[in-house]
Amino acid sequence: MSAAINLGDKVKDSLSGMEGIVICRTDWLFGCTRFGVQPQGANKDGQPHKVEHFDEPQLTVVSRGEFTPAQYVLFGAKGRTAEGNRPQSQPGPEAVRTGGPDRPEPPARIPG
Repeated sequence: MSAAINLGDKVKDSLSGMEGIVICRTDWLFGCTRFGVQPQGANKDGQPHKVEHFDEPQLTVVSRGEFTPAQYVLFGAKGRTAEGNRPQSQPGPEAVRTGGPDRPEPPARIPG
């Protein structure tokens, strides 16, 4: 097995020769790790190439950090703020309760 593979690395499959960028990682229950690799560029119809999935041992890193995953850009290297927490969402409008134990009066009964 080669050095650790990270999201955004450019890799090459040793069996098919396909090269592309690692866009996802899947860790399976019994120890198998697979990576989704998407070739750069577009097909003849102008669409992005289809993502293919490979077992970790058959991939080798061609170059590191070709792309930076969005979570790194937004939240830092570990997806967390400097304090170690995920960034808090901005406060929104005040929530309005429409029922439940805080309701000041019981719901109207439907005659019947």
